[in-house]
Amino acid sequence: MRKITHLTQEEKQTLEEGYRNSSKAHFRNRCHSILMSYEGYKVKEIARIYKVRTRTIYTWFDNWEAHGISGLIMAKGRGVKAKLDQLCEQQEHTLKEAVGNNPQNLHTVGEDLTEKFGFTVTKNMLKRFLKKNSITLGDALENA
Repeated sequence: MRKITHLTQEEKQTLEEGYRNSSKAHFRNRCHSILMSYEGYKVKEIARIYKVRTRTIYTWFDNWEAHGISGLIMAKGRGVKAKLDQLCEQQEHTLKEAVGNNPQNLHTVGEDLTEKFGFTVTKNMLKRFLKKNSITLGDALENA
């Protein structure tokens, strides 16, 4: 059985501020769970309230103890990275050329690029890539 047994007045105030005013729900939940543990709630009770596993609560506690308030913030860079963002210059040129040759049918372009690149390229992936890199269809036509 583990719990947060010691908080300074400053830490308590910081956690309460984070719980009340943060725009991020995950951060509010984590701040509140630390405060609840300090107030005497059991890990199982906190887990039940937030509908997470007890292991998750222990992870929040570990992050609090190791890094303080910044340990409760969700780290950047999580999730799957966009495959089209990892293209080399030649592949990027191939993509722009393919879009320029057939700008009205990105579905077909995606199928062609899937064969060339060796991974699935969808219409939505192409649209996101073009938008993220500020490439208009006019730019793609010039590269074709």
